Amino acid sequence: MRQLPPLNLLPAFEAVARHSSLQAAAEELTIPAAELESQLCALERFLGFSLLERKQGGLALNCSGLQYYRAVQQMLDRLAAVTASVRQQNPPRPLRLRAFEPFLERWLLPRILDFQGRHPAIDIDLGGSRLPHTWLEGDADIWISFDERPPAGLDYDRLYREVLIPVCAPTLRAQLGHAPAFRELFTTQLLYDQGRAEDWRLWWAAVGDGPWPEGESMLGFNRYGLLIESALLGLGVAIGHLSLVKSELDAGRLVELYDRYAMAPQRYYAVYAEGALERPAVRQFREWLHQQVCLNQPA
Repeated sequence: MRQLPPLNLLPAFEAVARHSSLQAAAEELTIPAAELESQLCALERFLGFSLLERKQGGLALNCSGLQYYRAVQQMLDRLAAVTASVRQQNPPRPLRLRAFEPFLERWLLPRILDFQGRHPAIDIDLGGSRLPHTWLEGDADIWISFDERPPAGLDYDRLYREVLIPVCAPTLRAQLGHAPAFRELFTTQLLYDQGRAEDWRLWWAAVGDGPWPEGESMLGFNRYGLLIESALLGLGVAIGHLSLVKSELDAGRLVELYDRYAMAPQRYYAVYAEGALERPAVRQFREWLHQQVCLNQPA
């Protein structure tokens, strides 16, 4: 049986020997100097002899320490080279994420650089779906869906419910007046996402005045981005999802037509494939996603 030292102590010794400084090695390893010194003492106790001489100007290897340092350095260099070679032959599988397309384009993409900055080693495979119940499409680790209920038999997290709000360009709001009556809404064109054709009626049922008028002028789009772009151009009033138009509202590029909101019956869910939460990358994305939802919920 091999008589090996505690392997977690060897990088500490190698760094101190290379720098001849406890403080410089501690900064490289991002641990307190006192903890590093404790690891060195533990290694010396295991070996039964000292490796370093403590001098006023720093640390210096003794004869035994120099011999041990050369062996440890060669071992760590060889281990690093083999690790890199094996990783190259077996690249890590990317984190596969499928999301409801409007959420992906307008909520997730503007924030994904933050996740990549925090976890640069995690590669991401992103894909969008026009279906709100995204788990019916494609092979993925995580699906972000927009539905009234999560799927049965899979792990999931509730993210947030969406808020329905009429929005338009500031120029159109000026034409309609400062506080237009609800019925004046129908003097302009109503814009909507064809995948969410019921949104206008849901909003009107919650806050409107009387039955939904017939004969209104409506213009539908098969992409949420086209809906928002048309509202920015002043083509009409769009029924927006608050979390997806918040940046335009904050910048003043769109304005709220009324201060009356309606809650969509659906909410966003993060749905995890069977066994996906065993992967560290999935757990790290899950934690980051929860943080972003808490930070970016509309006021």
